[in-house]
Amino acid sequence: MIVKVVDLYFSYGQNEVLNGISFNMEKPILLGVIGSNGSGKTTLLRNISGYLKPNRGSVFLFDRNVVDIPRKERARLIGYVPQDIVYDFDFTAYEIVMMGRLPHLGRFQAERKIDREVVERSMLITDVWHLRDKPLRKLSGGERQRVYIARALSQEAKILLMDEPVAHLDIKYQLEILSVIRGLVERGIAVIIVLHDVNLASIYCDEIIVLKDGTILAKGKPEEVITEGVIREAFSIDVRVINPEDGLNRPLVIPNFVRKT
Repeated sequence: MIVKVVDLYFSYGQNEVLNGISFNMEKPILLGVIGSNGSGKTTLLRNISGYLKPNRGSVFLFDRNVVDIPRKERARLIGYVPQDIVYDFDFTAYEIVMMGRLPHLGRFQAERKIDREVVERSMLITDVWHLRDKPLRKLSGGERQRVYIARALSQEAKILLMDEPVAHLDIKYQLEILSVIRGLVERGIAVIIVLHDVNLASIYCDEIIVLKDGTILAKGKPEEVITEGVIREAFSIDVRVINPEDGLNRPLVIPNFVRKT
């Protein structure tokens, strides 16, 4: 079992955010998490990462409770790509990705040949090796996101947690980033990704969790959970769900006022 979440509850003070979340990930897949703002998506990722400790319930990674895994070991196991990353200095793309090797280095230990090799491989996978000497501020939004993913890859993590990695990107970069992420899954890395765009989740994800008010409203394959009833309840909107006849066999959501011509 790669990830096992059991009866997870979490609150910020008196504000209950997660209310009895349970699910399993048995093999490396791309698992999408969708839901309206405030439904608990980011908080769920932070509990899985061990950054937050649940009020009740447990998260197990490879059959070990995440709160019992030492921080440095956890950093070698999980790569986390948050919504926003702010650096105080103008690091190059290479320096950012090399930061992912810190969990593998001793205190004050200099980077080794193996670290440089892993960084190069991670940047080649995400197609940013040619940007290695560029300052982060000179990269486009899509290029920066690929650098952040390369940094997570350089940790040699078995699980990647991604919080809206395509937010604020145009459709070209969204598709590029999600194609890179799909390739990581094919390499045997388990990915849990928060997405705002329901249609992108349907197209790219193997399974989807739909959150509502801190609980799981639906979980399953896109064709099982992307239904008019589920989307209406999760987002409080009236939509129509269509199934394209182009072999993709993935449901797509459109506003209910859109009519066929």
